[in-house]
Amino acid sequence: MKNISVRLLALFLFLGLTSPLFADEVKLVYSQDIASYQEVIAGFKTIYKEPFYYDLKGSPAEFNKIKKPLLEGDLIVTIGLLATVSVRDEIRERPSKGLIFSMLFDPARFSLPNERSTGVSLVLSPKKTFSKIKQIFPNSKRIGILYDPQKSQKMIEAAEQAAKEVGLSFMAVPVLSEKWVPRAVGNLFGQIDLFWLIPDSTVITPQSIEFILLSSFEHRLPVVTFSEDIVKMGAVASIAPDYKMIGEAVGLYDRGRSGYRRWGSDSRAEQYL
Repeated sequence: MKNISVRLLALFLFLGLTSPLFADEVKLVYSQDIASYQEVIAGFKTIYKEPFYYDLKGSPAEFNKIKKPLLEGDLIVTIGLLATVSVRDEIRERPSKGLIFSMLFDPARFSLPNERSTGVSLVLSPKKTFSKIKQIFPNSKRIGILYDPQKSQKMIEAAEQAAKEVGLSFMAVPVLSEKWVPRAVGNLFGQIDLFWLIPDSTVITPQSIEFILLSSFEHRLPVVTFSEDIVKMGAVASIAPDYKMIGEAVGLYDRGRSGYRRWGSDSRAEQYL
């Protein structure tokens, strides 16, 4: 089967937002220069034409170099984990600053959003993912997954319910260490029709990905993932949000004068396909 990359277009609606309000000075910082982040920036630029950009180049030390000019802005937008955590920690004692984050797989793990921040999660809901899997792989009725309960338990619970709603069976095998992956993969073969890889850092390591992809190929089992990079390594399909639309959604957040304090509680976003 030809490899497939599916971008699901997302529309973000913000309660109480009637028209976008524009900050006087926008600062945008991204973790490193990769293609997906550049797509988010392109979407953001459709809302804010000339923001100030800062590239952390994958290095925490780089943040100290740009911290002073970055914090001069009244709106800070981040792309990626390194940029987000760096800004989050820096603005804790700065009540006039607010943060809008993007491109995080599990914001709750990093205490986000909170009363000073909001943003857009990178992970699509399991129901939307399963609906697309049924469309692409109509003969795959049994979905298998590996996960670390300490990191992905809530997602697994949502996935179990979503599988029932769309008419799929779901088998989730817990792993507490990367060393558990080979045996757990072996337990799935013969009981599933499709392997679904989620962004769980216990499972997603270079060694584990290689083992999962090779073993699945040997068993003629399709692997669906969240990353186009893993498709290039051998997965059959990726199902991910549209990165440019994530940038547009981030740019459309309402920034009222007291908005930074509002974001964590009163302002909510709902995502649709």
